[in-house]
Amino acid sequence: GAIGFAASANAIDDQIEFNLKLKSGQLMVGGREMYHDDTSHRRIGWSFKDSPVSVEYRRVNSNESRYRVSVKNFNHADSIGGEWFYKSRFEYRDRQQKENAWRYRPQFGYVFPKTDSFGTPYITLEPHWEIATGVEGFKKMQTYIGTSYDFGTLSVGPFYERDYDRNLSTTASYVGVDIQLKF
Repeated sequence: GAIGFAASANAIDDQIEFNLKLKSGQLMVGGREMYHDDTSHRRIGWSFKDSPVSVEYRRVNSNESRYRVSVKNFNHADSIGGEWFYKSRFEYRDRQQKENAWRYRPQFGYVFPKTDSFGTPYITLEPHWEIATGVEGFKKMQTYIGTSYDFGTLSVGPFYERDYDRNLSTTASYVGVDIQLKF
């Protein structure tokens, strides 16, 4: 319901995003299709066992490579069954059409308790800070509201994303779905 309300209140045309992850143990492979601008992401990642650290390589179209290290810094379960979280993400973007850049992209938010009707709702904020020649500091903010429904090893999660520039003016919005299959 919240996703539908947020999307209907949006003055910018929503764009479509589809994410797929296949996970087996610590290995993850996946992809992302963004239909508004024909952007494709192919990715492979590894989560280190008994560690808060994971690494990921992502190829965006055929002209950009992204290397990411993520650290789960903080998870706190509250008294109603939800969970607050904070995750640091450091990313290097090797780009052919723009200058290469380092980004710090932390994610923080809240995962609500699981419900029978609404799955497991969440809200996430993701500010981006960039370091590149001539461009430094706060770059943009991504916000997400969504939910996840679990069907054994399959997870399906509709979401709504809204992106803001460094002045916190809306630049884009997405309606999408995350699908994850664990083996």
